[in-house]
Amino acid sequence: MTQYRYFLEPWGWRDHLAGGRSSNKYMCPNCGKRTFVRYVDGETGAYLGDHVGKCDREDKCGYHYSPAMFFQDHPDETQKYPDSPRAVKRPYSPLPATNEISTIDWKYVESSRFQTSNFKEYLLDRFSDSQLQVLQVCEDYFLGGDGDGGTIYWQVDELGRPRSGKIIQYDRQTGCRIKDTSLPVSWVHKKLIKAGQLPNNWKLSQCLFGAHLLPKRTDAPVCLVESEKTALICSIRLPSCLWIATGGLNNFRLEPCQCLAGRNVIIYPDLGAYDKWCVLAEKFSAKIGFRCKVSRLLEEKATEQERQNGLDLADYLLRSG
Repeated sequence: MTQYRYFLEPWGWRDHLAGGRSSNKYMCPNCGKRTFVRYVDGETGAYLGDHVGKCDREDKCGYHYSPAMFFQDHPDETQKYPDSPRAVKRPYSPLPATNEISTIDWKYVESSRFQTSNFKEYLLDRFSDSQLQVLQVCEDYFLGGDGDGGTIYWQVDELGRPRSGKIIQYDRQTGCRIKDTSLPVSWVHKKLIKAGQLPNNWKLSQCLFGAHLLPKRTDAPVCLVESEKTALICSIRLPSCLWIATGGLNNFRLEPCQCLAGRNVIIYPDLGAYDKWCVLAEKFSAKIGFRCKVSRLLEEKATEQERQNGLDLADYLLRSG
């Protein structure tokens, strides 16, 4: 397991290095409690800054000033830390992992990419004038097929670890999800467990769809949507932004969003979910430390019929040509 070069100081880390003090807690610059954990440079062992860190009192304080935010606010400091502008360029492993994430071997991701899917074929037909761009987007997001026409949306985190793949069936002609009880949404890890290729105690830990692209596109505005399908279509139509998906409203949670620290994020809720996304966005951005705006585009453009149908951004882009 690897970590970023700049990471929150683990308990006992200085003992691990050279027999220093055990406590990793300092006075929080926001609430004044001794609950503040500072970011350190894994190569030098030095703290990044007195106020660069995170308060453990997430519910009562929520202070989090990340390395990415520090370097954005203090660009002159990048001369001291040549690898630092977004604090994601050099992996570093200071200690053995304490909370291992269950992952899937890359061979399953790679083999699935040789399989086409109904949805990929739909995209190639729908955007026939830009097929090379469609193929590039499918490559960027590791879009796979299950061999039976189903689409595999691989969840690969910002450290390049495949968490699992969600399998969804789409209609080849319309690109709409087939909502048939005989073809439910399934997961790659469940099939591997059933086949004896993963242990029974393997546990899914979801990340955002497209999270692996965050370190590769550090300057791109991040746009967060609900469905993976929307993220792909928006990537084809609006490639200047980095499109990430939660994979469902219920997966818009604190843990998967940790990878957004220090980024500028625009959130595009589906119709009917605006108020809920606003509440969660305000809560998560304060705790994690990213700047965000919740777009009202669909709220302002949608007709009453579209509201009843739950229009999302991809529907709007496809409708507008």
